[in-house]
Amino acid sequence: MRTERTMTTRRLLDDRQHSILLPTGGLWYAYDPRPEDVHGRDFPHLARVQRWHGYTSTPLTVAEHCCRVAELLAAWGSPRHVQLQGLVHDLHELYPPGDVPGPLLRADTVIAAALRELERMAREATRTALGLPLVFDPLVHAADRVLLATERRDLMPMADEALFAGLPEPLPDRIHPWSADKAGREWMSMFELLGGVLP
Repeated sequence: MRTERTMTTRRLLDDRQHSILLPTGGLWYAYDPRPEDVHGRDFPHLARVQRWHGYTSTPLTVAEHCCRVAELLAAWGSPRHVQLQGLVHDLHELYPPGDVPGPLLRADTVIAAALRELERMAREATRTALGLPLVFDPLVHAADRVLLATERRDLMPMADEALFAGLPEPLPDRIHPWSADKAGREWMSMFELLGGVLP
């Protein structure tokens, strides 16, 4: 539901004039994204978006992360529609504000609140364009956290354990990141296999 504050902010920004040019020539209106702004031709570029703000020892793309979440859901016996949700759970990060580091989003600040709102609007526009529910199955979040723990173990430097308190056990197999090209191909192939429909 749109709050009065959100609507006021949107009016002040004159939303549909603040466009961002996408790699395939489309426009993204970060302050007023709509489902009709979401196009499947942009999806392969999810393999150019870096996880962990690019601070990993080896580059890891959001596309690969999403593929691994979907694979874990399949291993858990989840139905195909839940696997599809896992595959696209971070698809909105293709669009601004992108993959914003969690600590920035969780802060109790005006800037963090604005980033959360931008992310929410991008997420809802993307999921609506795909004909998917706005709220995904809880197993998607569970699988996402397992991958987060695994990525942290395999691709991030040693750090104070308190920074990652509460994460589940990582997967037994280590992650060896794919190239961006492979990540894009695998994501698109899995999207088709799981019955995704490109907008």
